[in-house]
Amino acid sequence: MGKSAAASQAWRIRLVLLSLVLQCAAAAPVCAGYPDKPITLVLPYPVTGSAEIAGTPASNKVLKAMQSHAVPPLTELLAVQLQLEVPLVLGQPLVLERRPRSRALEGIRHVAQAAPDGYRLLLSGSDHWPIYPRLSKKAGLTPDKALMPVALFARMPVALIAHDRFPASNVHELIHHARSRPGQFNYGTAGEFSIGHMAGELFKTAAGIDIVHVSFNGGTAAINALAKRQVDIAFVALPAVLPFLGNAKLKLLGLAERERYPTLPQAPLIAESGLKGFEVRGWYGVFAPQGTPHDVIARISGGVAAAAAAQQTRQLLLDQGLLAMHLPAAAFDALVRAESARWVELLNIPDAPPLR
Repeated sequence: MGKSAAASQAWRIRLVLLSLVLQCAAAAPVCAGYPDKPITLVLPYPVTGSAEIAGTPASNKVLKAMQSHAVPPLTELLAVQLQLEVPLVLGQPLVLERRPRSRALEGIRHVAQAAPDGYRLLLSGSDHWPIYPRLSKKAGLTPDKALMPVALFARMPVALIAHDRFPASNVHELIHHARSRPGQFNYGTAGEFSIGHMAGELFKTAAGIDIVHVSFNGGTAAINALAKRQVDIAFVALPAVLPFLGNAKLKLLGLAERERYPTLPQAPLIAESGLKGFEVRGWYGVFAPQGTPHDVIARISGGVAAAAAAQQTRQLLLDQGLLAMHLPAAAFDALVRAESARWVELLNIPDAPPLR
């Protein structure tokens, strides 16, 4: 072999070695130094919190000024609890960033389009996910610029309530009356595609009854209408119901849970009262941009798990009508996919439903 050929061969070997070094560097665990700076948690809810409880507010300066002095909404409490507990595991601060405009659309778009490095996350709930394909389309997101589940943080029970003069005092009697008078009873919810709407439609199907859906702007509005006997019954998220449980104009018929709620052991389950296995829950969890490395996702999930397991978190959420509950990324992803498919089919959600 001549000198030029030998030099050429040596140069090719160097290129191969360099390529291998670069590939190995690219394959090195991304989380080896993660996190080495503060992490941002985006909160896409308005100052009033989730539409499941307070409805969708008209955004104006007066409302914002009033809310700055009001009791923090449920979604704010969840975010703050994560902010307190997750840094104890990850070793870096969790900074809250509020992006509530366009009914969560801005927050979803902002996180989905962020770099998939684990430094920008989203706190979102089941109120957004049945219509997430529509939100994604509105946001102009492509499959490679989407969101992926990181960890479940809390589950939210759904309550079935009736006004004081409603002829049924339990679920079994409700089903009996509804079957004898098809189409004559109605049920209120926090709005189209709310968790109460999903529970009500599933209840209709499971019980084989015909009751009419009446949509309100938030769970509180639905409960107020029920107290005035403008609707017969209502399916509403438990956090919205708790402040009204002592009201003589309302009665709790059941919870759409698999087990009795720890602080309401006297509250019956719908599954115990005539519909075996009936369960509907909302949820809140953490999401990251599509493509975030699995080892980074695992680190974040570990922080969320620690937050959900903290005694302070568990008690705070119980008092608010929630159950602290952690699922890692794979299990949470399966939950989101299964429930989204379930509700899209049940409610026949079109490609472009109205944004909530």
